Amino acid sequence: LHLHSERASLLRPLAEPAAVAERCPRRRNRAVDTRSTRCTEGIPRGGFRGKLVPLPRETSIATLLDDFLQAKSKRTSHERLYGEVNEGMRTYFNQSLGSILLYKYERKQFRDLKETAAGKDKPLVELYGAEHLLRLFVKLPELLAQCKMQREHMQVLVSKLMELLKFIQANKAKYFVTQYESATDEYLAWWGNE
Repeated sequence: LHLHSERASLLRPLAEPAAVAERCPRRRNRAVDTRSTRCTEGIPRGGFRGKLVPLPRETSIATLLDDFLQAKSKRTSHERLYGEVNEGMRTYFNQSLGSILLYKYERKQFRDLKETAAGKDKPLVELYGAEHLLRLFVKLPELLAQCKMQREHMQVLVSKLMELLKFIQANKAKYFVTQYESATDEYLAWWGNE
């Protein structure tokens, strides 16, 4: 199967992620709904406990996706397909992070990071890590529902995304932080006023 004719759909959503989140009806899959609701309501289960994922991440989403592409290109003839999935995930993440993937209490961290030298003019996939990428996987059913893609091409895409999830799981020690950073007093004061 060739996804080349579907490349435009694969590489960028037909609508901005925020618009999709507003108009897309909730899917029947309760697991996806529950996680999506938590994300859009702004507080993960357990609430904000004064801890944040340290940013920018040393092992970023860009690194993770490059590692995945390198691992798969060595073992398969579908290198082009994996490349398209890689680029599509980068595009979706960069477009959706600020609008639908952050918890409410992470928005100040996002704004602060974009104002620093480390965050200026860098794609978000080079600043964020696997913790935030998994949130995109939760939102993907809603985002992909907006794509006009043939069923068989969608099945190929989903199988490649499942391979990416398996890769992340198999290498979780490399891609996930083990220590969250404590929010500063200034950050906690900001959160208290929200």
